[in-house]
Amino acid sequence: MTTYQMVKQRVQDALHELQEGREGSSSEPFGGLERSQVAQESRCFNDLQIDAKKCRKILTKIVYLLNQGEVFTDNEGTDIFFGVTKLFQCTNQDLRRMLYLVIKELKPKDTEVFILTSCITKDMNSSSDLLRANAIRVLVKILEPQSLHQFERNIKQAIMHKNPSVATASLVAGLHLFPMSPEIIKKWASDVQAKLNANTKECTQHAMRLLYEIKEQDRGALSKIILGLIKQSLKSTLAHVQLIKLCRDTLNTNEDYVIDQNIYEFLENSLHKSNEMIILEAAKTICSLSDVSTKLLQDANRILQMFLSSHKPVLKFAALRTYNKLAGTYPKIVASNQSELESLINDNNRGVATLAMSTLLKLSTDGNVEGLLKQISGLMSEISDDFKMEVIEAVKNVGERLPHKHRETLTFVAQCLREEGGFEFKRSIVEAIFSTIETNPDAKEIALMSLAEYIEDCCYVSLQTRILDLLGREGPKMSNPSKLIRFVYNRCILEKPTVRASAVNCLAEFGFRVPDLKESIKVLLKKSLYD
Repeated sequence: MTTYQMVKQRVQDALHELQEGREGSSSEPFGGLERSQVAQESRCFNDLQIDAKKCRKILTKIVYLLNQGEVFTDNEGTDIFFGVTKLFQCTNQDLRRMLYLVIKELKPKDTEVFILTSCITKDMNSSSDLLRANAIRVLVKILEPQSLHQFERNIKQAIMHKNPSVATASLVAGLHLFPMSPEIIKKWASDVQAKLNANTKECTQHAMRLLYEIKEQDRGALSKIILGLIKQSLKSTLAHVQLIKLCRDTLNTNEDYVIDQNIYEFLENSLHKSNEMIILEAAKTICSLSDVSTKLLQDANRILQMFLSSHKPVLKFAALRTYNKLAGTYPKIVASNQSELESLINDNNRGVATLAMSTLLKLSTDGNVEGLLKQISGLMSEISDDFKMEVIEAVKNVGERLPHKHRETLTFVAQCLREEGGFEFKRSIVEAIFSTIETNPDAKEIALMSLAEYIEDCCYVSLQTRILDLLGREGPKMSNPSKLIRFVYNRCILEKPTVRASAVNCLAEFGFRVPDLKESIKVLLKKSLYD
């Protein structure tokens, strides 16, 4: 059978399977899948005649269950593990790739690792480049530090392999193993340097990163490597991006003026490349540096400004994220793009819109903060909880930066408390109000009233108990503490036992510390004796 016929047959099989899936009643291929059922099916791994296609499907189910958070019992896990090791007898490459994926997900115990290493070692010396690369990747995941010396030679030799997949797997393995055994990996320096000098499109990025890790303590050698790479014409876009990141790290630690000037020149040239990834990384790096010329910063700003008007959401998002960080150090530069940022609040991409809101809040002033909060409040219902939390964090920072605007910021977050949202979103709002109370005494009474009103509708016990504890500590200090009694007493009647107990403690605090309320509190507490 020719290669064309093999490919044609596989495509036909895939289409047939897809058609069968569409005809099925369930849209979820593994809907209702049970752990015990899969453990039972995995017994076919022990068959004398292995059905590669059937075993692949079962392995896929195992990976699915593990990624859904299912945990196999010790007996089930052991049976599956030993069944998986028997599948190494099958030479089907598709099955072998799935096998390696399952091994990484299963995370074998220390007592089981030695069984796998013998099987994996055979694949590391296989004539199949695909098997060699996969074997190296899996070995790194399961290897113990004390066993590294047994396999280090095989992994190191693969660095100079002619197949990029094998060489890359070995370099990435070195990056993972370096924190575990730095002294062993440092011996690879000459091979990694040779691979870097080869300037291959697929491997240069990983070789560069690994050599940086190896030479990080030798600043002189590292500077020479960086200078050498700057003068090269790198074939890989990812390698160029990686080099820009290494330049940033070097500038933050290096004190050599000549080297710094070469790097600044390299960053300026990178801004004029045709690839968007390179341009963006160069602009981000320039904006993150503390000691950078005004001209270079303005060049980076022009690039980011151009990306703000791009039709690609990813470029707008990346530019906004950079501006969001830059707003704290160079607010005037970011403020020059205020009109563009305001237009992005209504962007169809909610991630872009949220970042625009957050950035504008960082730039807000006494004159525009109220209008900005009103504009943002109308859009809060359209974004997800994760994005809402970012906005709440930005509003909290506004309150700390402009403490006399606490009424506006607290009104905004109190309105957010009344909107729908999950626990983490509500918790972030409560934390923001707590922070305001601690940092701004003038905002305390408004903040406490907002929290007291919120516990009327709050369905999270942990938040209710925290708020009641705060009300008990800070409420008696208010000019008119009796305003809070109704909210607290309602919790003694309507809530779960944990919340009722917290409410009783809170009332007791008011009775102890506010003499005028003592008799009234006694009457209310007596009713709780019959709880």
